[in-house]
Amino acid sequence: MPDTNILFFDGVCNLCNRSVQIILRRDKSRLFLFAPLQGASAEKYLSAISSEQLLRGMILVTPGGVFQGYSAVLKIASILYPLSRPFVFFISYFPLNIPGRLIYELIAQTRYRFFGRRESCPLPTPEWNSRFLP
Repeated sequence: MPDTNILFFDGVCNLCNRSVQIILRRDKSRLFLFAPLQGASAEKYLSAISSEQLLRGMILVTPGGVFQGYSAVLKIASILYPLSRPFVFFISYFPLNIPGRLIYELIAQTRYRFFGRRESCPLPTPEWNSRFLP
């Protein structure tokens, strides 16, 4: 496990790239590093995860564990916004969780159709370059 939070994302997905940009702008404390699922860092940290699971979008690797999909989104929110932790806990363990998971899965399965895809991962800006792993 890494000693920091690494967010793995689909580097060719427009929606995933836009989400990373949003997180970068809000992550003033530099709590996250980022790496495309198509890169060498993904091979290193995510070798135990099946290729089918990798296609579902974001995967967050933290010192405390691995979070995929909707769970990753909730964990990101709780890290970026500590005051949201009670709310995140509540929706993580109660029936409110089911619609969120279903919506996430629907978006993950149709993201290329609605948001498009790129031929390759875009390069980060010089300001954010140090936040990305290969």
